[in-house]
Formats: sequence, structure tokens, C-alpha cells
Amino acid sequence: MHISAALILAASSTLFSLTSAAPAGTNPQTVDPLQPKGITVSHLAEGEIDWDGLSFGYVEVTLGNDFVSPIHKNQTSGCKDAGLLCGAYHLAFPNVSSGDEQAKYFVNNGGDWTQTDEKRLPGGVVVGYAYKHTGCFGLTPEAMVQWLHDFSDEYHQSTGRYPIIGTSYAWWENCTKNDSTFKSTNALALLGPDQVPGQWGYWSFHQTGEPDTYPDISHSVWYDTEASLNAFAEGDY
Repeated sequence: MHISAALILAASSTLFSLTSAAPAGTNPQTVDPLQPKGITVSHLAEGEIDWDGLSFGYVEVTLGNDFVSPIHKNQTSGCKDAGLLCGAYHLAFPNVSSGDEQAKYFVNNGGDWTQTDEKRLPGGVVVGYAYKHTGCFGLTPEAMVQWLHDFSDEYHQSTGRYPIIGTSYAWWENCTKNDSTFKSTNALALLGPDQVPGQWGYWSFHQTGEPDTYPDISHSVWYDTEASLNAFAEGDY
């Protein structure tokens, strides 16, 4: 199924922040000015990107099963040339093809991860963006959870890492019935100034703003130190 240009535009204007289980005793809602900072960029973020003063970046690579960002390679090169840790993300359309098919599409078009690349962050899949525009993609909560497991398992089989899941509390509550089966394997990408769904409990990267109104470049912070951010990139999760 072809994805319309209007939906690509709506989806790509949404960027994500990342969350994962933080060590016991930390407060994931506290943002410290000294925490590592980064940005997430979509294929609409054309032109020169200012990577100065940042520690990490995430770049949109694919959407659904028939769109590859034409500038993701240049954006990733800019991120790496600036000495940052860099990752890729996929905007999911669960109504157009299966989770494993979209994971393969993502990996085959720039969303892979390898431990030999010390500057590579694990990939992410975003499903809670533009909630007013996409709803639950016509899937039941049970079908949505299965779709996400299929995507996650295929990405893990291909790369050895589980993908980060990007979502908002409202979307996760409505579209998965606040499913908690991903909390021990997948880091959570929390969209907007929202509470953490699915019993993940902690954020590792955090971005504020309303999920339907993200710009083409969005800012996030890592919950801890540069050392732990590097450990996350190397596979320590």
C-alpha cells in the first residue's frame, strides 16, 4: 500500500526523544543542564544542521514500506563528522505491511546497527506520532502489540539490539491498552511532556513539546553521563 504525501508530511514533522530503564534511585524527570544533549532530524530538515555542542543525533531513515529519506545519508555523515553518537529511526505505518517487513525495510535502508561502529546508536521505531492524524491505524490493541513484537524481534534478529520504541502515553494507552511486555527489552522514546506508559518507569532521552506539533529538528537530553551514553551505544542495555 502506498503512503500518501500528506501522511508523510504529518509523520515526518514529528520527532522523537528516547527513554529507557534508568538505574534504581535515579529521578528520570529531572533534567540537569550538564546532561548530554542531542537532536533528532527528519527528512524535512533540509540545509545545514548545527551539530555544535551536542553529544548525539537521530536521523529519520524510513517511513512505512515505501519511503526512504533522500537526505538521511548526508544528515548521518554530518552527525558523525561532528563526532557525535548517531542513530536512525523508522516511522511506522502498521496498516500498510507487517512489523517484520517494515523492520527489514528499515535495516536494509540504513537503520542497521553494528557493534563495530562505536559511534552508532541502536535504531528506533516511532508509533505514537501525530496521534490526531493516524489514531491506531485500524488495528486492535492485541494486533498492535503483535505488530510491534514482530518489528522488534526482526530488528533484534538482524542487529542484535532491540529497537527503541517511540510513543506518547495517550497513544500507548489507547492503542495497546498500556501494554507492559516491552519494558524489559526495548528502550522507550517518550513523545512530549507526558507520563511514561507501559511500566517502563524511566526516560533516558527526553524531549518536551506536543507530539502533533514537533518541528523538523527537535532537542533531547540523555538522562545520565557521557560515559553511560557511550555504553548504551556500544550495546550496554
